[in-house]
Amino acid sequence: MRQRTKHFLLVLGLGLGTGVQAFAQGAAVTAIDYAGATGTQAWGINPHGDIVGVYTLADKSTHGFLLRNGAYSPIDFPGAAVTLGNAINPQGDVLGEYGLTSTAPHQGFLLSGGQYTTLDYPDATSTSPTGINSSGEIAGLYTTADKATHAFVLSGGHFTAIDYPARV
Repeated sequence: MRQRTKHFLLVLGLGLGTGVQAFAQGAAVTAIDYAGATGTQAWGINPHGDIVGVYTLADKSTHGFLLRNGAYSPIDFPGAAVTLGNAINPQGDVLGEYGLTSTAPHQGFLLSGGQYTTLDYPDATSTSPTGINSSGEIAGLYTTADKATHAFVLSGGHFTAIDYPARV
């Protein structure tokens, strides 16, 4: 465990060092604040600088957003109480998750060409897609009835589970 902690601290230190160097060289930092929101979080960015994330309003409602060319657009899955924007690929396809109530398990979605498609891992109690590449392949997490969390890849319309091999 100690070796693992030392490795983590080394990686963290290297990462922070890079960030400090960027700031020292005058890197620009831009605040991302959805108008009227009490909180805004950016969760994904593509090579064009389009950003997706989530914002919360004073009434505690949670919505996704897309920030493109300085303009914010809300992302709300139809009929959902909660929507989160998780990732965006170079083509502008948005990946996220939604809940039909504020306490319901989340389901995944893909927003492409203005159309929402639900993404549910088979027999899972919740699905959380977290990344999408330029080929449209999607990676994420799903939870089963026993509350175990697993990873998946969705490619060509087929889900594949990804589980780290058990230690013997």
